[in-house]
Amino acid sequence: LRTFAQIPYFPRVRIEAVVPAWNEARTVADAVRPLLASGAFARVTVVDDGSTDGTANVAREAGADVYTMPANGGKGGAMRAGVDRALARGAEAVAFFDADLRGLRPEHVGRLTAPVERGEAVMVCGLRDHGRVQNALQVAMPPITGERVVTAAVLRRVPAEFWRGFRIEAALNVAALREGRVLLTILDGLGIVHKHEKFGVREGAQRYARMFREVLEAMRDAETAIR
Repeated sequence: LRTFAQIPYFPRVRIEAVVPAWNEARTVADAVRPLLASGAFARVTVVDDGSTDGTANVAREAGADVYTMPANGGKGGAMRAGVDRALARGAEAVAFFDADLRGLRPEHVGRLTAPVERGEAVMVCGLRDHGRVQNALQVAMPPITGERVVTAAVLRRVPAEFWRGFRIEAALNVAALREGRVLLTILDGLGIVHKHEKFGVREGAQRYARMFREVLEAMRDAETAIR
């Protein structure tokens, strides 16, 4: 028989979850509950980015800790606020999740966190399920996704100017590739509330165009700024 002392012990990585949210009272609880149910996180924090619809109260009732931004800082600013607090508490990795997801399940969370806990990757990106053809295409492209688990070492490589808007998406990609291995996984059944559902077709299209423009510009900038 093996004694207890002979059994290798692998300390668990401290991971905190950060959910940036702006006016997501209708959906934020559906993101928070699976995160808590997964048991993967030392803390789940919703960063309320100046919402006016009661997002903070809904998130708190669902069981999340809530940090309310003093003013709207955009997605990157809200993520940075959550990261700063998580790292100050000793987090070794931070998991990001959008607040308007559809179909998030605890097993999705495990697929994102496990490779980081095992030291197999410095970032794991969860891609939403768009069907076989689109899934194959998105795996071949740089990931643009709000669902990521990222080590503290990667987060610390990102310059301050990239924690703004959607620039953070591209910056995390570059910083992670500089630091180590990046893994992608399709999260079956996972979707999101699309922008045209929230803002209408015209404004939704404009917001998507602005998002992709920011990401493309940041991809160019990050290649030279992040070493």
